[in-house]
Amino acid sequence: MKTVFMFPNDPNPRFIKRMKFTCENGLKTYLIYWNRGINTPYTLPKDVICESINLKVKLGSRIKKFLLLPIFLYKSLIKLIKIKPDIIHVGLIDMLFIATIYKTLFNNKAKIIYEIGDLPKFIINKYSGVKEILRKSFIYLEKKLTKKISLLILTSPYFWDKYYKNFVKKEKYLYIANAPSKELFGQFKKKNLSGRIVIGYVGFVRYKKQILNLIDAVRKYKDAFEIYIAGEGPDAKEIRQYIIDTDSEDFVTMTGPYNYSEDILDIYSKLDLVYSVYDTSFENVKLALPNKLYEALVCELPMIVAKNTQLEKFVLDHKIGYSVDDQDVKDLESLLESIINNPVLLKENSQVSSEIKNANFVEEYNKKLLLRYKSLSKEIDNKSPLT
Repeated sequence: MKTVFMFPNDPNPRFIKRMKFTCENGLKTYLIYWNRGINTPYTLPKDVICESINLKVKLGSRIKKFLLLPIFLYKSLIKLIKIKPDIIHVGLIDMLFIATIYKTLFNNKAKIIYEIGDLPKFIINKYSGVKEILRKSFIYLEKKLTKKISLLILTSPYFWDKYYKNFVKKEKYLYIANAPSKELFGQFKKKNLSGRIVIGYVGFVRYKKQILNLIDAVRKYKDAFEIYIAGEGPDAKEIRQYIIDTDSEDFVTMTGPYNYSEDILDIYSKLDLVYSVYDTSFENVKLALPNKLYEALVCELPMIVAKNTQLEKFVLDHKIGYSVDDQDVKDLESLLESIINNPVLLKENSQVSSEIKNANFVEEYNKKLLLRYKSLSKEIDNKSPLT
């Protein structure tokens, strides 16, 4: 069997884990992706056959990306027709649109897997005027397109409860946490707590206000704390400039993009605390369970997260961190002061049982995914390598 992964950017770590899964289970695996010239470092599994479509678009240039989408659509359809995949695994609605066209016009037996890592901010947040018309049009289109899918993968069960259960059949839904690989993170060595406490922001650099709040809060206690920011994103440029303008270089390190499979363990080995406070005015933030949660959990690193979120509930229920008001820098300052006055809190909030750790590696979730792939393979007139 052949499976094709389609992604509108350089492949992210979550999709690379999915490709590794299909390769390990005997599926001939292809990747069709939009190479936008951003040059995010990544390493694909060696058996993946990569088909890049090179159309330069700067990060955040939504209008140019929209204008180039028909070119990407045409070129990717040509590649799909040539490959003749049995399964197409897509991320985001634009890739679902292309996969649906292929299935409808060229190969009705092809199965589509639709995977959602984040809900777009304009799905649940209501607007007025033209924005609201566009929002409703998006929802209408997604409802139509999901009629063609065979499997919906969500990284948070709350996405299902809040939105997708209204129009996708339950038997098509599968929850797979955005969890790290035991093969990789099983090698992690935690640093000994010494010197300044290192608070780390890891991943896609967005939610500028919440990161600037962290910088402003730590400035008050920079003898006790420092900040390590690893990643790139739409807010990175402004944050770098803010660090310079406020003379914060002595306690803030910002490294830029990194190769997940090669660098992620080294990044986490530098940290004492993981900062995952995002803007709760976006409904997605209230519902999401991000990869940083599971990475921090298996690394036994306490987290700082936003109040009034499902992430907060998980963190506090499992006693693996703290929550603060995402808009209030004073609340964050109070937390930092309490940690200084009682540093044993860090140890108390980093003790995770081996049972919980082992349950939150991607290999555990892959057992469920394998069953779904086997079910799909039975529906395809093709001999399956899955056993």
